[in-house]
Amino acid sequence: MGLNLLLPPRAEQYNKQLLATASDTLDNRYQTLGRRDSGRPAGWVHRSCAAHDNLSNQGRTNENQSHQQEFIDYPVPQRDRLTIMVKTIIVSQYSGSGAPGPGAPRSIASGPLYPASTVLNLLLTAEIRTVTKKCSEDVQNLFPHDDDGLKNLLVSAVSTGRYIASEWCSLGNGNSWAACDSYNVNRSEWNEYANKDLQYCYYIKFCIGKLGSVIMMISCHTSTL
Repeated sequence: MGLNLLLPPRAEQYNKQLLATASDTLDNRYQTLGRRDSGRPAGWVHRSCAAHDNLSNQGRTNENQSHQQEFIDYPVPQRDRLTIMVKTIIVSQYSGSGAPGPGAPRSIASGPLYPASTVLNLLLTAEIRTVTKKCSEDVQNLFPHDDDGLKNLLVSAVSTGRYIASEWCSLGNGNSWAACDSYNVNRSEWNEYANKDLQYCYYIKFCIGKLGSVIMMISCHTSTL
């Protein structure tokens, strides 16, 4: 037989308060550990946390609206575009219709641009100048002890050599252009290692400077052609 204990009204009220406090403590503990599936209905959230979330959501909404209003009132200005104009410079005596544009063919059909007689006469007084780093290095390797080596090679090229083609050449920085003639020339030269004369084929590319007082060498090296 069970025992039914009758509690005085004050004791019964106190007992309910203890049970409610214990329930709230468990609720907070479950909420802290993230255990929302602990026998509670799906979607259950502690009432104090739900109230906090409502306040937070309301605060974020007000903040977003404030930022949106600020963006509308103070739009970010667009930056002005900076356009840089690059001037093309033609350094050769021949200019034709101008240097080729981006992607345009570089070949020139009306060559040779500089007749042999003009070049030979100019070689009597003009300076020969290498205008690319590679050409300077190649000439130094080919004629380390011969000051007239490049001049003699150029005379042979326009006199007895084979004209190849004419084309526009960009001189390093992409802004300067020269209209050039190219030649192949075969020469018999003494080779100290073979102890006899050997046949050498040279490839040269040059132009006459804009003022007509300088011959500008773009390429000068041996060739297998």
